[in-house]
Amino acid sequence: MSKAHVYKRDHINTDEIIPARYLTTDDEAELASHCLEDLDKGFVNKV
Repeated sequence: MSKAHVYKRDHINTDEIIPARYLTTDDEAELASHCLEDLDKGFVNKV
Protein backbone atom coordinates (compact mmCIF):
# COMPACT_ATOMS: atom_id res chain seq x y z
CA MET A 1 0.00 0.00 0.00
CA SER A 2 1.27 3.44 -0.91
CA LYS A 3 1.00 6.54 1.23
CA ALA A 4 0.91 10.18 0.19
CA HIS A 5 1.33 13.45 2.05
CA VAL A 6 -1.03 16.22 0.95
CA TYR A 7 -0.49 19.89 1.70
CA LYS A 8 -3.62 21.96 1.14
CA ARG A 9 -2.03 24.89 -0.59
CA ASP A 10 -0.79 25.84 -4.03
CA HIS A 11 2.73 26.38 -5.26
CA ILE A 12 5.15 24.46 -3.08
CA ASN A 13 8.40 25.66 -4.60
CA THR A 14 11.81 24.04 -4.90
CA ASP A 15 13.21 26.13 -2.03
CA GLU A 16 10.65 24.49 0.24
CA ILE A 17 11.45 21.00 -1.03
CA ILE A 18 15.20 21.43 -0.43
CA PRO A 19 16.08 24.80 1.15
CA ALA A 20 18.84 26.58 -0.82
CA ARG A 21 21.03 26.87 2.29
CA TYR A 22 21.70 23.12 2.02
CA LEU A 23 22.72 23.14 -1.64
CA THR A 24 26.38 23.27 -0.69
CA THR A 25 26.40 19.46 -0.73
CA ASP A 26 25.42 16.78 -3.20
CA ASP A 27 25.17 14.10 -0.51
CA GLU A 28 21.72 12.60 -1.05
CA ALA A 29 21.28 11.49 2.57
CA GLU A 30 22.15 14.97 3.85
CA LEU A 31 19.77 16.63 1.39
CA ALA A 32 17.01 14.15 2.23
CA SER A 33 17.35 14.94 5.93
CA HIS A 34 16.27 18.53 5.18
CA CYS A 35 13.43 17.77 2.77
CA LEU A 36 10.46 20.12 3.39
CA GLU A 37 11.82 21.11 6.81
CA ASP A 38 10.67 24.74 6.53
CA LEU A 39 7.16 23.64 5.58
CA ASP A 40 6.80 20.64 7.92
CA LYS A 41 9.46 20.11 10.60
CA GLY A 42 8.44 16.48 11.12
CA PHE A 43 8.18 15.48 7.44
CA VAL A 44 11.45 13.53 7.34
CA ASN A 45 10.33 11.38 10.26
CA LYS A 46 6.97 10.67 8.59
CA VAL A 47 8.44 9.14 5.42
